[in-house]
Amino acid sequence: MKKFLTITFFALISSQIFGFYGNGNGGRGFIDFLVDRDQLRVRGNHIGFVAGTSNFRVGFGFGVDTGGVILTSFTNNGSADNKIASYFKPSVALVMGYKSDFISVGLGYNFQSLDKDYMVHTPAFMLTALENTFRLSIPVSIGAGANRLKNTSAVSTIIEARYYLKTWLNHFRLYLLYGNSKNADNPDNKNIYERKESFGFDARAYFFHDTGRGLTIWPYLRIAYDTALKTENNDGSTKSKTDGDNFFITAFGNAARGELGGGYIASIPGQGTGETTTFKSPYRVGITLPVMFVASSDYVSLILEPSLSLTIIGAKEINANSVIKNGVYYTLGYVMYAEIFLTPIPELEFWFALQGGGMTRWGIMNAKSGAGVLVDAASGINWYF
Repeated sequence: MKKFLTITFFALISSQIFGFYGNGNGGRGFIDFLVDRDQLRVRGNHIGFVAGTSNFRVGFGFGVDTGGVILTSFTNNGSADNKIASYFKPSVALVMGYKSDFISVGLGYNFQSLDKDYMVHTPAFMLTALENTFRLSIPVSIGAGANRLKNTSAVSTIIEARYYLKTWLNHFRLYLLYGNSKNADNPDNKNIYERKESFGFDARAYFFHDTGRGLTIWPYLRIAYDTALKTENNDGSTKSKTDGDNFFITAFGNAARGELGGGYIASIPGQGTGETTTFKSPYRVGITLPVMFVASSDYVSLILEPSLSLTIIGAKEINANSVIKNGVYYTLGYVMYAEIFLTPIPELEFWFALQGGGMTRWGIMNAKSGAGVLVDAASGINWYF
């Protein structure tokens, strides 16, 4: 049972971080589809199942993001006038795969509606080989606008590869990120737009130690890099290129990466009152040192993951309140992440995750900008059948 709980935890951790099959965040959860057990999984914002024979697999998922309407008494922008349809963002996915001892392949499709005028289609390809020690997931998210966003589009991918060694150096993970967005303000003229691009990678090395007393230790090193590529502007008659200003572009929107676990990597710091800061070709380097402690018994499994991180954000030019600054932002972060698995019987499992931490803001930031604090929580159940 202890071994089962540890294996279950490590198989699930990427799914709870990157989403289950119906949770439209680019299909990163697809990578474990070919090795997942038959199950029904229910989380706070999505539900899905995996089932099949020893050779054929199928999965289905549904997710929804209501932007804080259902579970709170206010909307996410403080307005009482907006209807729930303004925040309702459903997502649905279907996955199929073929398994064999030599090689397994899968195909998936995820659809998410972010707005009545914008939706995202994500086909995905999955592969496992060498007795599941090599795993690969290639999702391609395609955003398409309509009506007022008729000429707006985006393409992005987060390619994930893993290789398991099954030694004290347990496995490697590599993520390659690319985004390309075309933002058109004029739906009647497709030649007026702004096109942005970004590139990044995230590499992780996981180590493993079994104390022999029901406790395993998983330290790992994570190094992430994101950068903005050139921006193309077209005013309808003339094209020009300028230094990009966004280092993480996806078809789901341009935002900082956020996730439970894995340490905290900061986005561009927010400004304090009266502060305006702009960047040309910004880049971000994140280094985190998490250590997972996994303690398991027949009925309970506890995972604690403290981590320290350093985020470095720089640019070709940083303009703070119309003053050109040299140097970079340095952000030191700390996170305590915890998971609890309650398993009264091997087929039924309750899961709860909690994350809390904070970060300092140094460099050119005004002192009154203060420090940031982050808190996340999630829960759900699994039924293995």
